[in-house]
Amino acid sequence: MLNLRRCTTTGEKSSAILESEGALIAVENKAKGEAILITRRAEADAYERELQAAAWRKQIDVLGAALGSNDKAAQYLLEMQRLQHLQAVATGRNSKIYFVPPGGMLPGMDVIGGLREGGGGAVHNL
Repeated sequence: MLNLRRCTTTGEKSSAILESEGALIAVENKAKGEAILITRRAEADAYERELQAAAWRKQIDVLGAALGSNDKAAQYLLEMQRLQHLQAVATGRNSKIYFVPPGGMLPGMDVIGGLREGGGGAVHNL
């Protein structure tokens, strides 16, 4: 970049001014582009969360009909999540110790047992 004090001609000064203005515009455009990208990523994340919530609501409604209550359905889904997380921990590379809550491995397992006894037919061979 040219130093305006060292410029001897009007052309050199104009060139230096245009060059610095161009650099400033480039920086502004880059910042605007990054801001747009961040906004779009946030919007996409929010949309994904909305879809996931809708899927959870649908699962709860379907299981709630089978179990007789949406509370039992939500508890069942939580227990299934716990099982999946426990499986991930158990198959992890450095998993040697497992901490089990005082109420047992999965405190809400009575919900799953209720499926078998209630004849909901949604779970087999647990």
